[in-house]
Amino acid sequence: TAFDSNGLPDGEYYWDDDDYRPHPGAWSAWAANGGQSGLDPHDYYYPPSVHSWMVYGPFDLSGASQANLDFWYWNQSAQDSDWFFWGSSGDGDNFGGTQVSGDSDGWQQITLDLSAHLDDPSVWIAFIFESDAISDSYDGPFVDDITLNAYYGTVTRDWNYMVYLDVDNDLEAAQIANASV
Repeated sequence: TAFDSNGLPDGEYYWDDDDYRPHPGAWSAWAANGGQSGLDPHDYYYPPSVHSWMVYGPFDLSGASQANLDFWYWNQSAQDSDWFFWGSSGDGDNFGGTQVSGDSDGWQQITLDLSAHLDDPSVWIAFIFESDAISDSYDGPFVDDITLNAYYGTVTRDWNYMVYLDVDNDLEAAQIANASV
């Protein structure tokens, strides 16, 4: 699900797919492309007062011996003012993770350790971008190639998700499940 956590007063902006800056392939997610006020990153920088959330879940990690989330991000945002966050939650409301601002200097690969959620039947992942009330000339964050990996003894289950929303703002993830024994 993608949504704007501060609603319409400052415009409605949330994550949606775009072809402007993909990691290999044709699409990535951008933090201000969706919503009633959504922008095209080809023509605009991210606006002020964005509170854009993209949340996946719940995932069941019951019985998993190891789990992580792999993804790529690209970010240019106002240093120490506008923040890109990624993290996990066991309840879908309280997320812990990492936040960055400034210039990522290109695409960066991240592995988020989910070992704190092993045996948890309800795990959530979030990507959040928040900008302050000052207009800046930066592109903001893009996210691509998101993969959740869960290991069950000798069986490995990988879930790959392509990031896009349909016209009803429902996340339509193309899921590919691989299992090896």
